[in-house]
Amino acid sequence: MIRSKLDYGTIIYGSARKSYLRILDPVQNQALRLCLGAFRTSQVSSLHVEANEMPLDIRRRRLASQYCLKVSSDVTNPARSCIKRFSKLIDKRPNQIRPLGLRVGSDLAEIGFRQKTVLLDSIPPGPPWLYTSPSVDFSLHAFSKSDTSPEIFKSKFLEFCENLHDHLHIYTDGSENNDKVAAAAVGRDVISSLRITNQASIFTAELVALNLSLGIIRRSKYKKFSYSETLYLAYWPFITPTSKLDTYLNS
Repeated sequence: MIRSKLDYGTIIYGSARKSYLRILDPVQNQALRLCLGAFRTSQVSSLHVEANEMPLDIRRRRLASQYCLKVSSDVTNPARSCIKRFSKLIDKRPNQIRPLGLRVGSDLAEIGFRQKTVLLDSIPPGPPWLYTSPSVDFSLHAFSKSDTSPEIFKSKFLEFCENLHDHLHIYTDGSENNDKVAAAAVGRDVISSLRITNQASIFTAELVALNLSLGIIRRSKYKKFSYSETLYLAYWPFITPTSKLDTYLNS
């Protein structure tokens, strides 16, 4: 409850003088002491570690960076074209308060941010409640991986695929190896793979793989599609996309 009040409007008021912003620190510190039952003499750094919370100045930088990434993904956002303006004016006046785009520029540079590499977001042409929801089958989840032979998984999976003979089967994988990240999507006759930034999480890699699979669907002549994650790639006898993905990881 306390932190949500402190976060509100931080993109705007984060440009205030540091002496003003430090007035908010005791508010969070007192809230953490109440949550933890800590003494008033407890060190602030210990409170942050025990509660797994960031200091407010770091949190403000994080929220500002996330906002800039969100703006960069939407070409219709009017703030996208002006978020990095006034750099020449500020360079001539070093004592002037720096605007948002310049304040987070160094933080974004440290994580390897490039605006051209951000996946663009778009609004679907139709309302989502009119779309047909995909059918998801969890029957293989009834088997425990630790107690079930791979041959049983293979048999059950191929049995499931027999009922989808008129579908194009698509398989995806996002992988991380030695701080290198890549994603791949595989159809019957097509492999789409992409090497992405090393700072991306495995969750991001899986989402990129899903986006690649949508590209396969758009270019396909099929009308029906089925999708499987890489868990079942080893059981499909006709394709070996992991070798292609390993090539991208090692490049």
